[in-house]
Amino acid sequence: MYTAQLKDIVKKELPGRNVYVLTEKLPVEKLTVGVCEVPPKSTMIPHKHSQEEIIYIFRGHGHVIVDGTMEVVFPGTLVHFPSNKEHCTSNESNETMQFVFCFSPTVVVGSYG
Repeated sequence: MYTAQLKDIVKKELPGRNVYVLTEKLPVEKLTVGVCEVPPKSTMIPHKHSQEEIIYIFRGHGHVIVDGTMEVVFPGTLVHFPSNKEHCTSNESNETMQFVFCFSPTVVVGSYG
């Protein structure tokens, strides 16, 4: 199997967000990819992990804080979270923020602090 559909993925409810890990249904060895939803007017808990991560915002707007630096995000924004740098995402909009995430190497989503 080479495809995964969002509708077939079980939602993981994590603090401040819901996550759908698309690569759980595929034989992917070096990446973790999925979709994250952040509720309106909320902020994810700051965290860090050893994996490098990128996110691509496709709904909602707000800001990210990466290693103490704040930057505005909106649909069409790509964000890089370097390895072992504390970061968080804030949704300042009245709609659910949605973004695609990609970790390399793989990660068990929610296992980091």
